[in-house]
Amino acid sequence: VLAGSPAGPWLSAQESGKAAQTDVLLGSGQTDALLKDLKAENVDVRRAAANRVLLADRATQEKALPLLIEILEGDKDGQVRLAVLDSLASLGPAAEPAIPALVKTLKTDFGGRGSEATHQDYRSALALSAIGEPAVEGLRGLLGEKKESVRAEVIMSLGRIGPPAKAAVPDLIPLLTDQSERIRREASVALAGIGEAAIGPLVEAAEGADAIARRMALEGLGRIKPPNDALRAAGLGRAEDSEPDVRAAAVRSLAALDVSEDVLSPLSIKSLKDPVESVRLAVVNLLVQRTALLSRLAPDLEPLLTAEDEGVAHHAAFLLGKAGPAAMPRLLEALRRKESRIDPI
Repeated sequence: VLAGSPAGPWLSAQESGKAAQTDVLLGSGQTDALLKDLKAENVDVRRAAANRVLLADRATQEKALPLLIEILEGDKDGQVRLAVLDSLASLGPAAEPAIPALVKTLKTDFGGRGSEATHQDYRSALALSAIGEPAVEGLRGLLGEKKESVRAEVIMSLGRIGPPAKAAVPDLIPLLTDQSERIRREASVALAGIGEAAIGPLVEAAEGADAIARRMALEGLGRIKPPNDALRAAGLGRAEDSEPDVRAAAVRSLAALDVSEDVLSPLSIKSLKDPVESVRLAVVNLLVQRTALLSRLAPDLEPLLTAEDEGVAHHAAFLLGKAGPAAMPRLLEALRRKESRIDPI
């Protein structure tokens, strides 16, 4: 599920294409008739024509492009507009002339109300991301919009464009501390999507004074592929942060960064003793994905079954259970100890 995508029965352009299986090839006469229907006064005729353009061959869509832009500029019917937006998305870079109309759609509620307007925003953002680098400046100009949903879709679009959107990195970094949790998360995901150009600024944010920025930067760093030493160093450097949310984010990022078992072993055991549950859960999620490491840590997990903190004992027992039958002797031995917590075992 795309971050920022609205719930509902709408299909993206790509999904619509799959549903149709094949493009509809039109002759020149049919294309002319189709373009005429796009300008019909009857809204049902326009809707049908807009959907036929969406399913038509690429040559027909390109021929219709000037008219599709005109429709976005003036047609108030939401269903017509949604089909047009999907056609523009399917055209990709060829739809570059539509950038101003797509930006206008995101800046206004023209031709849509309620959820219909929200879906138009989402589809406009998808179309701009499909156009790619030429749309970056227009998207950057929308990051200051008051409407949170619009800003979220714009950020999502920049992330989907990826490395060609590197000019937006300085705009996105401050959004890691936005008052909206949705915007913070979208910014983190988008920066990861941009990749290499965002690594330095994200590492700097992960080492900064703001705890929220540190957490969101670590979340972003953990998503960047392929991982490298700079990413690993940032995660390791914050694994003992003063803020528990940052410690948990550091562990989650390290889980995705291909860190060696020799490094993860002592960190995992120490973090399993953390008094904050979210940090321990991050370690649990890491270890259940690394069965070899989990088996290796069995001797270190056994003493935690007698931990004063019942949550620590629960997590240690759960992990030993995940280690498989080889852990049974350790669990049985722990039952004999007076100080053991019996329920978790």
